[in-house]
This record gives sequence, structure tokens and C-alpha cells, in this order.
Amino acid sequence: MANIAKIAKKNKAGQLWEEMCSLKIGKATVYEFWTIGDDEDPKGPVSNPEIRFWLEGEGGEEKYFECFPALAEHLHEQFTLAARVGADADRKKFTLWVASAGFLVAVVTICALALRGNTATALTLALAGLVSSGGYLFFGGWRLPHETTRS
Repeated sequence: MANIAKIAKKNKAGQLWEEMCSLKIGKATVYEFWTIGDDEDPKGPVSNPEIRFWLEGEGGEEKYFECFPALAEHLHEQFTLAARVGADADRKKFTLWVASAGFLVAVVTICALALRGNTATALTLALAGLVSSGGYLFFGGWRLPHETTRS
């Protein structure tokens, strides 16, 4: 639980007038609080309260925000990054499944050809598979020799 009065004082936001709420957004806790000028009386009439935000995130992240748009931009960046990382992991997992299936089919085909006595064809396929796998590993994608961009 954050000490909002100390946070307001540390960030020179004025004096704490009222702590409104704390909400969970994703894995972070966001505190909304209102501050007033240092010369105002919190028990009397308040002329110009200002809304501030404090975020306690994953991994010990702590950030102070003067306004909601700054908080929204920060949360948007976090969630966009998390979505991108998740999509990359899903794509890599799918690529691994396809590569594994292709490898198994190639091994079974080469074994069947070798058992039938067609060793020259089996060795040719094995060499072609080795060259194509090495090319993909070293160059990061399938491309012809005249291509220069990654696929």
C-alpha cells in the first residue's frame, strides 16, 4: 500500500487533499488522489484541486503521473508491448510445429527410400535438406541469392 501523502510531497504536487481510489489495471495498481496548493487549508474551501496518479507495477515499477493522458500513454505502451511479445511467442511456437512436422516427414521419406535400395535419391534429399536448413538458420529466411531483405 502506497503512502500517497509522501508521494505527493516528494513529487512537489502540493499537499494531499483526498485519496480517491486504487484500482487494479492488468498487474499494476493505480492510485488516484487529489492535491491542493501548499498554502490552502484542506478542511476549508478548496479553490483548485488537481488529480494525480501513482502506479505500482510489476517488478517493483513505481511511477508518478501529473495527468491521466500520461498514465494512459504509459499503460498503452505496456499493453502493446505485452501483446506483441505474446504474438511473437505464438508465431515461434507455430513455426516450431511446422518445422518439426517437416523434419519428421523428411526423415521418414529418406528412411523409406534407403530401405527400398534407392540410396542415391535418399542421399540427395538428405543433402538438399541439410543445405536448406543451414540456409534458413544462417540467413533467417528463405531467399534467392539476389534477394537482400529478410523474409
